[in-house]
Amino acid sequence: MTTALISQNNITWLIIQAALMILLPASAAVIWKIKNRAPLKPLIVGMIIFPVFALGLESLPKQLLFTGTNALSLKILSNPILYYLVAALCAGVFEEIGRFVGFKFLLKNNTEAKNGISYGLGHGGIEAVIMALSVINLLYIGIAINNGGASALGLDAATENAVVLQLSAVTGFTAFLAVFERLSAIILHVSLSVLVFASVNRKGCKHLLLVAILLHTLADFEIALYASGIVNIRTLEIIVFATSVCYALFAKTVYNKIK
Repeated sequence: MTTALISQNNITWLIIQAALMILLPASAAVIWKIKNRAPLKPLIVGMIIFPVFALGLESLPKQLLFTGTNALSLKILSNPILYYLVAALCAGVFEEIGRFVGFKFLLKNNTEAKNGISYGLGHGGIEAVIMALSVINLLYIGIAINNGGASALGLDAATENAVVLQLSAVTGFTAFLAVFERLSAIILHVSLSVLVFASVNRKGCKHLLLVAILLHTLADFEIALYASGIVNIRTLEIIVFATSVCYALFAKTVYNKIK
């Protein structure tokens, strides 16, 4: 009989985490669409733009900046603060430019303010789903390890041990924290989407694209507080959530003016 290396409790919490990471954006999108009779197109465009710009195009400068194969990347990698700043700036520039492209070219006929929120739910929602899929993949590997099938997956002993350690650390609290982090991220994406929507579709708001880039960079740079040991993960998530709420309040004032 095979002795389970990862407890059922760990596996259960991982399943709950993945399910909530999918249900959170999905339910928000459904409720928003029904309540506001919002079209599906902005939501779908947001779901397309995120992987193209954040996972695709954003990786191109990172190949130059973070590989350690040239003087510039070596300088960046040798300075943790500079590393997180450059990474945050890359995310800010590419994701906000992605939103701009979506609103300017793919949604040029969808000029109602509610479409900015729909887009943000798609952009942030698909990111949550992609992260949930990575959790599901990890869960699959963990179950395979428990059933003695690690070798069939091509895992060496070091990788197997690393997965076991990672999954064994999963608790109700860590699952909740992961979902809470996604909530903060979705609020952030919706807020920034409203700003970029306004920059494209309303006169006198062009500067909001630059504002969105700067706010996004600032939010992503907050991870440096944890990486540098200044705060623990709980405090970081509280800071991130507070930041997202502040952005949402700002975006609400903009939304109320443009709707």
